[in-house]
Amino acid sequence: LGMRSFDAIGATCHYRGDRSVANSFVSMPIDARVGLAAGVSAPLDMGFLRWVPKDAVSFSASRFSFGGVYGALVGALKAYDEEFANMALGRLGAIETQLELSLEKDVFGALGDEFVSWSMPMGSMSGLPEMAFIVKVNNEEGLVKSLQKLATLSQGLIGVDKVERRGTTYWQIQVRMENLEQFGGMNPFQMFTPTFAFKSGYLVGGLSTSDVRRASERMDRADDPAGDIRSNVEFKAYVE
Repeated sequence: LGMRSFDAIGATCHYRGDRSVANSFVSMPIDARVGLAAGVSAPLDMGFLRWVPKDAVSFSASRFSFGGVYGALVGALKAYDEEFANMALGRLGAIETQLELSLEKDVFGALGDEFVSWSMPMGSMSGLPEMAFIVKVNNEEGLVKSLQKLATLSQGLIGVDKVERRGTTYWQIQVRMENLEQFGGMNPFQMFTPTFAFKSGYLVGGLSTSDVRRASERMDRADDPAGDIRSNVEFKAYVE
């Protein structure tokens, strides 16, 4: 998985006034990066932070090679038990042939290596806070078709449905539960609907259509730190 790529990992935690501050570092030479760490060498574009709302309570921005995940997992499985890995890959290959897709190329390979996410404060005890993420994509249409094909394996339990709202196309991941007795007659998936849309070469995702819409709108804003997370006094010192 690439754990041998790490030379050292360190962290500190201390109080600064009435706040707890944690810092961490990782030493990972570029020429030693393999597995999940392979391909993670380009500097992060901090311009992504202009999309993060000023009032966010948490956020993350990183570069991560989604396309390398498949190869890293396969390599790790073969290193652990090559016979079992070959058997599992054989079964997976049969499913891929049935669905006419490649997990490596059509799913993992459809995603880029730039990622930013955030969450907003709780609005009420009865609902989830606004959350969103934005990730670079290489093949929008191919990714949607692949997800829809994978959903057929659930035999109708999961669907990837197209929804049009105000001239924008959204894709909602619906979980259709018939037996609700184990949940006291309630469908927990009615509380949120994982949704995504595409904009300017990025996938914009969230737990509702409104979350995705607001995140998409923020991608149009000018690069002005006064209106985003870079001017939040809690985070300002760590994003400059």
